[in-house]
Amino acid sequence: MLFYLDEDHSDVIAAIVRRRGVDMTSSHETGRNSWTDPRQLRQAGEEGRCVVTRNYSDFARFTHEFEEQRLPHAGVVYVPKSLPSKQFSAIAAAIVRVNDEHPDGVPPYSEWWLRPVRE
Repeated sequence: MLFYLDEDHSDVIAAIVRRRGVDMTSSHETGRNSWTDPRQLRQAGEEGRCVVTRNYSDFARFTHEFEEQRLPHAGVVYVPKSLPSKQFSAIAAAIVRVNDEHPDGVPPYSEWWLRPVRE
């Protein structure tokens, strides 16, 4: 599974996820911080990358619009408030779990919530 971390999160998370063997890029690393959310979602979809974001209200709406228009979309994973932004390792572990649970990716236009990993 391929992931794309939006600009609301530190690229430290992407680095931790990659160290655990999962393919992830971030808006910071790709120079896309100034892009609109729909543009980022479309680019991620064209690359087959599932977007990881905390921005549920906007991305849920965009996901429905993308589905109606049949635009490229590789899924969205939402980071809940129970995983604070500064808990890089916890967020990374939850992303790795999604990857492990969906090795072939998730269906287009699907939406998922990260669940904290209890160690």
